Amino acid sequence: MDQWDQDPVHTPIYYWDEHWLEECAEEGTVVTNEQDEYIPKWVPDRQVQTWFELATFESIVEVLKAAGQPVTLQMVIIAVKYYDKRDAFLDYEEVKAVTDLWSVLTKVRNHLTE
Repeated sequence: MDQWDQDPVHTPIYYWDEHWLEECAEEGTVVTNEQDEYIPKWVPDRQVQTWFELATFESIVEVLKAAGQPVTLQMVIIAVKYYDKRDAFLDYEEVKAVTDLWSVLTKVRNHLTE
Protein backbone atom coordinates (compact mmCIF):
# COMPACT_ATOMS: atom_id res chain seq x y z
CA MET A 1 0.00 0.00 0.00
CA ASP A 2 2.90 2.35 0.70
CA GLN A 3 4.25 1.75 -2.80
CA TRP A 4 0.80 2.43 -4.30
CA ASP A 5 0.51 5.69 -2.32
CA GLN A 6 3.93 6.84 -3.50
CA ASP A 7 3.92 5.68 -7.13
CA PRO A 8 0.62 4.20 -8.33
CA VAL A 9 1.61 4.21 -11.99
CA HIS A 10 4.52 1.83 -11.40
CA THR A 11 3.00 -0.33 -8.67
CA PRO A 12 2.12 -3.79 -9.96
CA ILE A 13 -1.47 -4.85 -9.38
CA TYR A 14 -2.35 -8.52 -9.65
CA TYR A 15 -5.70 -10.20 -10.02
CA TRP A 16 -5.90 -13.66 -8.54
CA ASP A 17 -9.07 -15.64 -8.42
CA GLU A 18 -9.50 -17.00 -4.90
CA HIS A 19 -10.46 -20.43 -6.24
CA TRP A 20 -7.28 -20.52 -8.30
CA LEU A 21 -5.24 -19.61 -5.22
CA GLU A 22 -6.88 -22.46 -3.31
CA GLU A 23 -5.93 -24.85 -6.12
CA CYS A 24 -2.37 -23.51 -6.03
CA ALA A 25 -2.30 -24.05 -2.27
CA GLU A 26 -3.26 -27.68 -2.78
CA GLU A 27 -0.43 -27.97 -5.32
CA GLY A 28 2.03 -26.28 -2.97
CA THR A 29 2.76 -23.37 -5.31
CA VAL A 30 1.83 -20.58 -2.90
CA VAL A 31 3.33 -18.91 0.14
CA THR A 32 1.63 -16.69 2.70
CA ASN A 33 2.19 -12.99 3.20
CA GLU A 34 2.25 -11.05 6.48
CA GLN A 35 -1.57 -11.07 6.55
CA ASP A 36 -1.52 -14.88 6.23
CA GLU A 37 -3.03 -14.66 2.73
CA TYR A 38 -2.00 -16.95 -0.10
CA ILE A 39 0.15 -15.45 -2.84
CA PRO A 40 1.88 -17.31 -5.69
CA LYS A 41 5.49 -18.30 -5.04
CA TRP A 42 6.64 -16.52 -8.19
CA VAL A 43 5.69 -13.08 -6.81
CA PRO A 44 8.96 -11.50 -5.72
CA ASP A 45 7.39 -9.05 -3.24
CA ARG A 46 6.06 -10.82 -0.15
CA GLN A 47 4.40 -7.57 0.94
CA VAL A 48 1.63 -8.08 -1.64
CA GLN A 49 -1.76 -8.08 0.04
CA THR A 50 -5.44 -8.29 -0.74
CA TRP A 51 -6.88 -4.93 -1.64
CA PHE A 52 -10.08 -4.83 -3.72
CA GLU A 53 -12.31 -7.42 -5.21
CA LEU A 54 -12.35 -7.12 -8.98
CA ALA A 55 -16.02 -6.11 -8.93
CA THR A 56 -15.18 -3.09 -6.75
CA PHE A 57 -12.40 -1.98 -9.07
CA GLU A 58 -14.69 -2.41 -12.09
CA SER A 59 -17.39 -0.34 -10.37
CA ILE A 60 -14.95 2.50 -9.71
CA VAL A 61 -14.07 2.61 -13.41
CA GLU A 62 -17.69 2.22 -14.55
CA VAL A 63 -18.75 5.25 -12.48
CA LEU A 64 -16.14 7.29 -14.38
CA LYS A 65 -17.15 5.86 -17.76
CA ALA A 66 -20.84 6.65 -17.15
CA ALA A 67 -20.24 10.25 -18.32
CA GLY A 68 -19.34 8.97 -21.78
CA GLN A 69 -16.08 10.93 -21.75
CA PRO A 70 -12.52 9.66 -22.15
CA VAL A 71 -11.12 8.24 -18.91
CA THR A 72 -7.38 8.49 -18.33
CA LEU A 73 -5.10 6.42 -16.12
CA GLN A 74 -4.61 9.45 -13.88
CA MET A 75 -8.39 9.68 -13.42
CA VAL A 76 -8.65 6.00 -12.49
CA ILE A 77 -5.83 6.40 -9.96
CA ILE A 78 -7.56 9.39 -8.35
CA ALA A 79 -10.88 7.54 -8.17
CA VAL A 80 -9.29 4.37 -6.75
CA LYS A 81 -7.35 6.32 -4.12
CA TYR A 82 -10.51 8.18 -3.14
CA TYR A 83 -12.48 4.95 -2.84
CA ASP A 84 -9.69 3.33 -0.83
CA LYS A 85 -9.65 6.18 1.71
CA ARG A 86 -13.37 6.98 1.89
CA ASP A 87 -15.26 3.89 0.67
CA ALA A 88 -17.14 6.14 -1.75
CA PHE A 89 -17.14 6.74 -5.49
CA LEU A 90 -16.11 9.88 -7.37
CA ASP A 91 -17.94 10.61 -10.58
CA TYR A 92 -16.33 11.85 -13.79
CA GLU A 93 -16.91 15.56 -13.10
CA GLU A 94 -15.40 15.33 -9.62
CA VAL A 95 -12.31 13.53 -10.89
CA LYS A 96 -12.01 15.93 -13.84
CA ALA A 97 -12.06 18.86 -11.40
CA VAL A 98 -9.18 17.30 -9.45
CA THR A 99 -7.11 16.67 -12.59
CA ASP A 100 -7.80 20.21 -13.84
CA LEU A 101 -6.75 21.69 -10.50
CA TRP A 102 -3.61 19.54 -10.49
CA SER A 103 -2.76 20.77 -13.99
CA VAL A 104 -3.16 24.42 -12.96
CA LEU A 105 -1.08 23.95 -9.81
CA THR A 106 1.64 22.23 -11.82
CA LYS A 107 1.73 25.14 -14.29
CA VAL A 108 1.94 27.66 -11.46
CA ARG A 109 4.76 25.69 -9.79
CA ASN A 110 6.66 25.48 -13.07
CA HIS A 111 6.19 29.19 -13.67
CA LEU A 112 7.44 30.08 -10.18
CA THR A 113 10.54 27.91 -10.54
CA GLU A 114 11.54 29.36 -13.91
